[in-house]
Order: sequence, then structure tokens, then C-alpha cells
Amino acid sequence: MEIYKPPVGLGLFFIIITIVAVNVIVAFIGSFINSYVVITLLKLFMVVATGYCIYYLFMLISLKYIIRENEIEIDSFFSLRKEVIKFKDILGYSYHKGAIRGIKLSGIGNNFFGIGRSIIDKVGLTYLYVTSAKNVIYIKTEDMSFGISPENVEAFKELLISKNIKEKEFQVKKQKSNDLFKEKRFFIPFIIATVIIIFVTLNPFILYLNKDLPITMPLNFNESFVAIEYGTSKQFVFRQMTYGVLNMVILVCMYYGAHFSSKYDRKSAYKYMYISIIMALAFAIIQLRILSVFI
Repeated sequence: MEIYKPPVGLGLFFIIITIVAVNVIVAFIGSFINSYVVITLLKLFMVVATGYCIYYLFMLISLKYIIRENEIEIDSFFSLRKEVIKFKDILGYSYHKGAIRGIKLSGIGNNFFGIGRSIIDKVGLTYLYVTSAKNVIYIKTEDMSFGISPENVEAFKELLISKNIKEKEFQVKKQKSNDLFKEKRFFIPFIIATVIIIFVTLNPFILYLNKDLPITMPLNFNESFVAIEYGTSKQFVFRQMTYGVLNMVILVCMYYGAHFSSKYDRKSAYKYMYISIIMALAFAIIQLRILSVFI
């Protein structure tokens, strides 16, 4: 067994700076805003973005490439996440230096490092485990390519050659079928997001028609959830329905994002729906809290 470690690269510093920047910017913007809804959304964004970055930070700092007799194991997240590539399944490899050119589908990265799925020029759908773009080896299999950046790149290339794996170039292949609604992993989250959005939109309207809302209702709250602006129940309903329409727009954007992503990688496409679910849930919880206190 041999272990190849990647160089530190700029990715580590990029992620740390991103975490600090997100928290500082959210705290700075929040100091000028006195709206419960906006503050709640900002906090949600900060928590999700920070957790997302920390996850990939741990992947980056624990990344290593383990060579066994019949396979390459890409080990990350302190051995909790592993990707195994059998030598017999490798169709070829390509070597690149310089900026990573491609379209990021998931994960985190820029032109100088990448962890996650991307469409790489002349390689195709690739799962990147690259800490530095100075020396990148793309390993091609039937369904997926893998980008790695071993520090001792020449020794790694010699290893591949010893396994009768040749250097080649490969083209991007798009998925032939793009009907996402036939797959439960996409359809179910889409329906859940749609149901939550319909609830956010119609629930206050139904309460208004049934005359279950007070004559006056709060329209705006400060950070401590104290009402600072009141209006008629009709105004309250209109504002809540506006939030519902906003979530519909987000859902449509996520749908088209998933549609584009699925042309190259169906697994990345499903994740877009969960963004819409999280946003819709946030607005639903805020609405339910208002109604539980003021009705």
C-alpha cells in the first residue's frame, strides 16, 4: 500500500476566508436591519453556508490517495468518505497544469482547487479531489472521471503507466434522457417544496376568507420578534402571499438549475430542490409563529 498526499494549495485558505467573510458580512448587514424576517433569513444563510464550508474544509485537510494492489482509494473526511477506483475500470488518464477550466455543479472550488462535481473541458463529468491546480491528473472511468492532485505527480503517473493505463483525452458526454420527473429523488422533493409554498401562499388567504384573522395584524417585526408595524388583515394576507410568490420564483429557478445540471450529472440535479425546500420551510415557520402569537 502506498499513500500519496496532495499539496496544501490555496483551497484551505480560500475556505477559511470564505467562512470568516460570510459571518462578518452577515453580522455587518444585520446591524443595519431591524426586520425579523430578513434577520432570520440572513442567520439561516450564515448557518448553512458556514456548515457547507466546514464540511469541505474537513474533506480538504484530510484528503489522501491510497494505492492498493488492484485499486485507488480516495480517502477524505477522516476516512469517513471513500471513493474506490478499480484499475481494471480505468479507461485512461490525462494530465493538466494551470487553472481548472470547467463548470462547477456541486461542491466548492475555483480555478485553483476543487472538491466536488464539475464538467471539465476535454474530460467531462468529473469528481474533483484537487487541492492545487499546479498538477492535476484526471482518471477516466466509464461513468465518471476523478481529478486528483498528488504532490509527487511524476511517481503517480509512472504508477498508472505500470498498470498499462495510457494518457488520453476525453470529450464531454451529455445525458440522453433528461426527464427528471420520472425519478423519485427529484419528484418527491419537488412536490414537498410545492406543497409548502402553496401552504404559505393560501393559508393566510383562507383564514381571511373564514374571518379568522383579527382586524389588525402585524406587518413587520424587529429582531426580537416585537411588532413594529401594524396594518389591516388584508395587508397582512397580501404580504404573506407575496412571500409565497417569491418562493414560487425560487422553485422555478431551482427547477431550471436542476434541468441544466441533469444534462451532465443527474446526482447534482436533485440538490437544487432541497434549496427550495429550506427556503419555503423558513417562510412557513415564520408565518406559523406570527399566526400562533397574534390570532
